[in-house]
Amino acid sequence: MRLAVGPSLTDAEARAISGWQYGGEYSIYDGDPQGVERLLDRRNRYHAVSDDEQGELIGYCCFGPDARVPGFAYDDDALDIGAGLRPDLTGRGLGRRFAETTLAFAAAEFSPTRYRATVACFNERALTLARRFGFRVQASFHSPANLEFAVMITTD
Repeated sequence: MRLAVGPSLTDAEARAISGWQYGGEYSIYDGDPQGVERLLDRRNRYHAVSDDEQGELIGYCCFGPDARVPGFAYDDDALDIGAGLRPDLTGRGLGRRFAETTLAFAAAEFSPTRYRATVACFNERALTLARRFGFRVQASFHSPANLEFAVMITTD
């Protein structure tokens, strides 16, 4: 499977993502059917990640302030990245390719000097993947919903 990041989300992609349900502790990542407009707002920089061969939506990525989690005092010293893999594809070994594709797109589109990702501390898969790509924990905090998050950043 070859992955590609597309331009801004289409209405159909935003509606699909807003309906994704992860279940269990991962339900914090569930889509919000009322959030379609936020996903389509170009200022939030949401993009579809698709299987380039099949054209099938497999996930999304976003960049900038909308990738941040409320409760932390972020600065503008790094490009914030958020991403989500379609629920039925999690745990199937796609994370590395998904991250490579997202980071390559970010490098070409934004040319950042550093990247930052905010990851729920219980999400070992995401934490491990981020570490493999050079992210290190800079800080941790509790969100307004009292969930613990790690703020991870790449070094210069």
